[in-house]
Amino acid sequence: MVTLNPFTAVAVVFPMLDDLLETHTHFLTLLLERRKTSLVEGRGHSIIHSIGDILTNQFSGCNADRMKKVYGKFCSRHSEAVNLYKELHAKDKRFQALIKVDPPPP
Repeated sequence: MVTLNPFTAVAVVFPMLDDLLETHTHFLTLLLERRKTSLVEGRGHSIIHSIGDILTNQFSGCNADRMKKVYGKFCSRHSEAVNLYKELHAKDKRFQALIKVDPPPP
């Protein structure tokens, strides 16, 4: 039976999770701010004319280098993550219950 504490298991199955969340949360925040500043008064919707500056900022320079580094580490640990997932799924009843997905009702 696998005996990892839950924090270690999460770190192995989802390597670089904090960095990934930070990167994507920042990107989403910028997109949501753009949408908010583009609201059409009295209509309840947005007309966004441009997001190129946000995309350029996210995918170039220091941000691009950071994403490459984070995703490089994330992807390089994929085999280890899959192996632990399979082992936990095969041997740990609590893990099986955690990830069990019930089909939606008809």
